[in-house]
Amino acid sequence: MSHILFLENRHRTKVWEIIAAGLRDQGHTVSWLVMNHGFAPREGPARLLPYPRRQDLFPVEPRFAHIVAADRRIRYYGLTADHYVHYDREIRRALAELEPEIVIGEASQFYELLTVEACRDCGIRYIVPTSARYPTGRFVCCEFDTLDVVGGSGEVPSEEELSRFARQLARLDIVPDYMKLAGSGFGSNGAWKQWRDWAYKAFQYTRGERYCSPPPIKKLSERRTVQRGLERWDRLAQSVERMKSEKRLRVLFPLHKQPEASVDVWGRPYSDQPALIDAMAKAVGEDAVLFIKPNPKPGLELGATLLDMVAHGDGIVPLASGTMMREAFQNADLIVTVTGTVAIECIFARKPCATLIRSRNNDLAGCHYLASPAELGAVVREIGRGSLAMHDEQEVMKFAARLYAESYPGIVHDPFSEPELSSPQNRKLLVDAFGQLIPTLLSRSEERRLSCNGHRR
Repeated sequence: MSHILFLENRHRTKVWEIIAAGLRDQGHTVSWLVMNHGFAPREGPARLLPYPRRQDLFPVEPRFAHIVAADRRIRYYGLTADHYVHYDREIRRALAELEPEIVIGEASQFYELLTVEACRDCGIRYIVPTSARYPTGRFVCCEFDTLDVVGGSGEVPSEEELSRFARQLARLDIVPDYMKLAGSGFGSNGAWKQWRDWAYKAFQYTRGERYCSPPPIKKLSERRTVQRGLERWDRLAQSVERMKSEKRLRVLFPLHKQPEASVDVWGRPYSDQPALIDAMAKAVGEDAVLFIKPNPKPGLELGATLLDMVAHGDGIVPLASGTMMREAFQNADLIVTVTGTVAIECIFARKPCATLIRSRNNDLAGCHYLASPAELGAVVREIGRGSLAMHDEQEVMKFAARLYAESYPGIVHDPFSEPELSSPQNRKLLVDAFGQLIPTLLSRSEERRLSCNGHRR
């Protein structure tokens, strides 16, 4: 049996506890590494990363530049990274002493990304359970801070079920788990629940946890900031009728919500969406018009830089926030995304799409990988000539089977957002899935591991 280390992630820790209990029952050794002391698991052993003292704070080192770029606390709230050296040292010390074979956690906060890098250096598998997007009600496990999927249940539904799934997805009749209203945390008593959570995190901030969160007052004003950005966006925006009447090729770019790991981490180096939009508009030139659709649950991406760009940018048309994705999708000739779920929808609808980050989606001919935004111009010209490659229906069906086989039944959202996820049925699904995954990971680990001080072991 193996030693598995779980990395605390606030409310998501409750999901990790379900998995940890199941693995412990199967004979594995389980331990915890905790950044946010107020969210430590109920059952240990847990190692608390000490909050830094004043003398533990140092200027950030160049080797952390890629993590700084993904750190929401720095990017969106203007704070610093002078705590990185302290946490990097503590994390590496913990890994060296605990010697886990596998670490399970998120890859969104700075301490998780520091752990990802330490695990890479030490030869430790770092696994990120995340929504499969499609099919719904399932999750996948990615490695480190990438979209590389590992494991999978291997199960494939009947051809009839696959066909029904493919048809529904091609018509956009399936809503991803994370987009469902129930997942927003604002059901009955939702406002009180959110307020109580803010108050608890504010209390933890006073106790020393101020390295994952902005000052509470900034977080409290965030909703007003988002609302002001959305109001200005809609004053600039046009209806989808503008898109329908466009004679040139229509390129749709659905904005990624920020902060969000899907673009801030997985989307590096394209998480600066205003810069990306500017580069794409220059790449298509006069051959196309770039339509920008806001996220249905907008965040801080609607900042002054982006708003100024859409107000004055040539060949860039902002769509109103009320624009339905189905309508924008149907009227686009090409859809571009960094890592968005829309790429899967395009694959099933056999609509040309392009991504800035390579993933299994790019294994299909109609989902083009762009090594840089500049390559978008070539894709646009191919569409104009009618020579763009496209996959066929048989390949769609094979991809549908792959989505099932490489995922597991179960949902890994945190119980704070979706209390039903702690149900006995979901608990069993998660425990069974990881009971299947862990031996697979261990059997595939062929490379010799390095200890965290660089010595072979």
